[in-house]
Amino acid sequence: MSTEHSQLMSLYLNLTRRQREVVYWVQQGLSNPKVAEQLCIAPSVVAGHLTNIYEELKTINEHDPGFRVNRYTLIRLFTGFFDQHPEMACF
Repeated sequence: MSTEHSQLMSLYLNLTRRQREVVYWVQQGLSNPKVAEQLCIAPSVVAGHLTNIYEELKTINEHDPGFRVNRYTLIRLFTGFFDQHPEMACF
């Protein structure tokens, strides 16, 4: 397992259940309003969860000044994650 992969796994395991659900649905391509609809929460709550998740993601590449954390970074980092670890998609 690569260092980045093990850091990503560790980060994911330290997220709350709801944050994990948000990560899963964002990685599946859902917009904030669609994630909110899926989870029966307000879009602003989804945005708040994403802000907290982005802060955690910054720790993975904190030494790379060009590393920007946003929705696309989240999708890129988690591409294939749930394929490799389908048990992680079970909340």
